[in-house]
Amino acid sequence: MKAIVAIAWALVLVAWRSTAFAAPPEGRLDADDKPSWENAPATRRSGFTAGVLAGMSFGTVAGYPNEFSKIDNAAYRAATSGVGSAGMIYLGGALTDWFTFGFGFSRSSYGSSRLVTSGSTYLFHIEAFPLFARGGRLRDLALFADFGTGTATIRRRSDDGQYSSSGSLSVVGLGAFWETWRLVGHIALGPYASGHYQDSNAMSRYFGEFGVRGAFYGGP
Repeated sequence: MKAIVAIAWALVLVAWRSTAFAAPPEGRLDADDKPSWENAPATRRSGFTAGVLAGMSFGTVAGYPNEFSKIDNAAYRAATSGVGSAGMIYLGGALTDWFTFGFGFSRSSYGSSRLVTSGSTYLFHIEAFPLFARGGRLRDLALFADFGTGTATIRRRSDDGQYSSSGSLSVVGLGAFWETWRLVGHIALGPYASGHYQDSNAMSRYFGEFGVRGAFYGGP
């Protein structure tokens, strides 16, 4: 978990340092000329932003009823793995062409023919475009991270009987996307892929996603 959080914060640092590529190789810049999110004119992203991610999920889960006497008791353990679907929506803002943030809600569901796990999470979502200053198609390649909390269950498909309830989950996700297509300047579409770790005393979920991401930007 600590390693995942460290990687996520490293994305923010890489994006911040990417502005150095835009500076001239020699000579001193005046204060008004220094590239920064405060005075650099936006060319791709600015203002209000909203996004949707939708795709296929695949992973594994193991859990117990959320009762003290049953947690870690092998007699009550339930586990499954398989494929399903996942999606997320978020609202936020683009601080610069290369850094956006938002608050979102996600759903995920996957499992076998007998058992299925479903979860809902509330997330803080950040996106960094660390190669933006390189120009060309690289300016639309991004990394993202999600942090938050939520709940999940493991149920029988046949009668919706519940085997496990997570209680409050700690949630971390890391991924990447590419804004391959631009529509009327404000809407960007493209593929994404991500991995997620969700954990509580009663349940652990590990799953990946791949699908399509769409985003609206108010500017430039």
